[in-house]
Amino acid sequence: MPPISESQRVARIKAVHEHFRIENTHDLDAIMATFGTTCSFLANNELHEGHDAVRAFYGDCTLAKITHRRRFHYRCIGAKSP
Repeated sequence: MPPISESQRVARIKAVHEHFRIENTHDLDAIMATFGTTCSFLANNELHEGHDAVRAFYGDCTLAKITHRRRFHYRCIGAKSP
């Protein structure tokens, strides 16, 4: 697989930062809007595949009134990332 371009890398970092910013608002509809036409989400070693599963995961977090805030510790951007 060829390496990603610098512009692709920058776009991916920007998309992830925007997703985390929206997660920190705890707005479920806005969070879901950050996912593409197909989505999957890995949380706590559990894979949530498809919009319904991802929405249920985030909905459970919202219902539990989780007040976590996300921030970056490190970044890993690979060629397989959208």
